[in-house]
Amino acid sequence: SEIAGKVVMMSFVIPVTFILALLLRPELHLTAGRVMLFLPALAFAWLLRFFWGCALALLAFWATRADSLLALQDALIFLLGGQVAPLLLLQGAVKTAATILPFRYMLSFPVELLTGQLSPTAAIQGFSYQIGWLLFTLLLYTQIWRRGLRRYTAVGG
Repeated sequence: SEIAGKVVMMSFVIPVTFILALLLRPELHLTAGRVMLFLPALAFAWLLRFFWGCALALLAFWATRADSLLALQDALIFLLGGQVAPLLLLQGAVKTAATILPFRYMLSFPVELLTGQLSPTAAIQGFSYQIGWLLFTLLLYTQIWRRGLRRYTAVGG
């Protein structure tokens, strides 16, 4: 369902992006190096967001309103992932939280790589955070799944 949802969403996003690019004429100076960094960062971002969402959804083994947790995740990605405003504009503790928490690495980090906003050191640090959060999320997902299966009981016949 994740892939089907992405296909449907992209059928709207790609034409709108193309039209906006024609109208606004943004400056994007792509290089092979930026694209080579962007592609794995994009794949890791998708995996991180997917498994993070799955881990939250698996909390439905214990809670009746897991959808509220997914809505909270979307709000945090909106605020701390760079969707509402570039993370460069954030200050103080909010900027620190955005750097440490996984939401930046689900959205903003691949774009920052593609647009050349990061130094090589910052790119390496960003990949380290992204991969670290992905490994943590996979472990979290696996643990919640195993514990949830032990708790689950089917009713009916």
